[in-house]
Amino acid sequence: AVVHPAGGPELAQARIDGHAVDEGSAALEVTALGRAIVDAAGSPVGAVFVASISSRMTPARRIDLDKRLAACARSIESSLRA
Repeated sequence: AVVHPAGGPELAQARIDGHAVDEGSAALEVTALGRAIVDAAGSPVGAVFVASISSRMTPARRIDLDKRLAACARSIESSLRA
């Protein structure tokens, strides 16, 4: 789901998926995958993301990177609550 500042169906899908994907809208032939960082109240306060040449962002790589981004976001969220 490509997330735009105005929200809409893309933002709703990113919330369902737990991550957002940008396929070429920020830069041609680049795919980015990101996750929100939320505070204790669940409000977004930042994000972590990774970008790659689109041909290298295979479905298996997306799964692996999403797991790593989720762990990174959780670590940052824990630090914010400490």
